[in-house]
Amino acid sequence: MSFIKRDEELIRKLIHYRDFIENKIKELEREIEFWKIIKKILDSLIIEKSFTTAYELLKERKKIRRIKIKNNFELCIIEFRTDMLTIKPLIDIQADNRLINKFLKEKIFDKFRSEDFELVNQGLLNQDQVFNYEFEIENGRIKLIKIMNVRSENRFRKIIKAVKWVFQKVKESEKAS
Repeated sequence: MSFIKRDEELIRKLIHYRDFIENKIKELEREIEFWKIIKKILDSLIIEKSFTTAYELLKERKKIRRIKIKNNFELCIIEFRTDMLTIKPLIDIQADNRLINKFLKEKIFDKFRSEDFELVNQGLLNQDQVFNYEFEIENGRIKLIKIMNVRSENRFRKIIKAVKWVFQKVKESEKAS
């Protein structure tokens, strides 16, 4: 008989511990949810503040920048506005140029857009703040590139560096032809 009583007592203790653990797990899950909400709020504030910083940087920057290569040859003019970046090529660039489509559009611009859509999906960015761009084409040539919602200094630098590299390669290939 005493074995049975001990087994019953053991089972009661095991059930008590199991219930304690279940309650602790529920409590921790609620705490995790709380911290996820706090993190989401902080992420949102960080994005908002970094957007403001980029906006302020645009105001402080020189409004027009000429991109040059060796011998002071001008490739393009970049104009900064508070909500837009415009790039006016000073060389002939075909709209179907491989470097423009494969590198500038796909590897740079579409990557930024994809990153922003990920933030939209996470609820950290509004749809109207997503990086966007458009090319104005005239007679099969790029007349103007408009870029909206750049949002960070790092992106500005990457865009300028990429544009300079692509335009320089286009110019070099023009000489080789």
